[in-house]
Amino acid sequence: MNDVLAAATMVLLLSAAYHPMADAAEVSVVQVVPLTGAVSRDAESVALGVRVGVEATNGRGGIRGAAVKLRVVDDRYVPQETERLMREAVSGGAIAAIMPVGSASVLHLLKSGALDEMQLPVIGVVPGAEVLRRPGSPWVFHVRASDDQQIEKIVEHAWTVGQRRMAILYGDIPFGHAGLAAATRALATRSAKAALEIPFGMANPEASLDGIAQKLRSASADSVLLVGGATQSGKLVKLLRGAGVFAPLYALSYADVGTVCEIAGPQFARGVGIAQIVPNHSAGTLRIATDFQRDWERHAPKSAAPSQYAFEGYIAWRVFAEAMSRGNESLSRPGVRRALEQMSDFSVAGFRVGFSPQAREGANFVDIGVVSDHCRLKY
Repeated sequence: MNDVLAAATMVLLLSAAYHPMADAAEVSVVQVVPLTGAVSRDAESVALGVRVGVEATNGRGGIRGAAVKLRVVDDRYVPQETERLMREAVSGGAIAAIMPVGSASVLHLLKSGALDEMQLPVIGVVPGAEVLRRPGSPWVFHVRASDDQQIEKIVEHAWTVGQRRMAILYGDIPFGHAGLAAATRALATRSAKAALEIPFGMANPEASLDGIAQKLRSASADSVLLVGGATQSGKLVKLLRGAGVFAPLYALSYADVGTVCEIAGPQFARGVGIAQIVPNHSAGTLRIATDFQRDWERHAPKSAAPSQYAFEGYIAWRVFAEAMSRGNESLSRPGVRRALEQMSDFSVAGFRVGFSPQAREGANFVDIGVVSDHCRLKY
């Protein structure tokens, strides 16, 4: 199946109609994500997690008796298309946008003032770059811990085990540049600098890194931080390990373990450290994880494998659904904003989030998982 056909199939799958319940109002929400382009794998996983959450909510009676209609649309990783599709959704009655993916697209919405003009609440954003948070927008509610928090955790871990010369390979997009800045700050607090800083293209990262093994050896790098999406991280792991670079590799949460293992192969992926901004989706002790497992079994396509990205999309949906189900705010765009602002130190089935009229950071969960021999994360 070629890429265009595969993307079209995914759009149809994710946009499948949700049948409204008899005599009930309908709640319309939108998810604008790049189902084609450099981060399509990431977007597809996030979108599937949201879809599972929506179907589970509808199966349990919807939101305050209203069925949820989810529309998933492909912005093709083009910022202007993201804005056009969101404006179209608002005109069509959408009261919220769930989990857009792409730093350039979200940054465009913020800098252009489009989100403030549309007054469309956005719940969850990928990535968690600081450039999307400060100054941010009163209409954006972050669910994941920030990239700065992830990078600080990685640098702290590297420092603890004696790795003091970290190289940084980063995507040449706003998200990557923000990650580089965060790593620079984390190292500076330890009176250190990066051993090496090299950007790479998101579409074809290998082409940007000719001779990378020799450069790392010349810089005496004893660890490498990868700031990219799942596909880019997998390609970089394969490139580095294949070139004989055996220094510890660290990646941000965007490096989904399944994608990294599929691209790099289990032998190269083993031992890679990946920051996690949601708990292990297969955990048996946390209720949000067991809820996800139950709903995934019931509503996900049988051919689809659960992932941390899908779990994150599911959590973002649950945050929205809990806010609107528990409160008395109207099922409207302003009502969504007010309902979320009232979720101060709130537990969504054991996953804690916190918003207020002044705060939009949401969650601060960060852990580091290590890829095991069987391509699973060990915490």
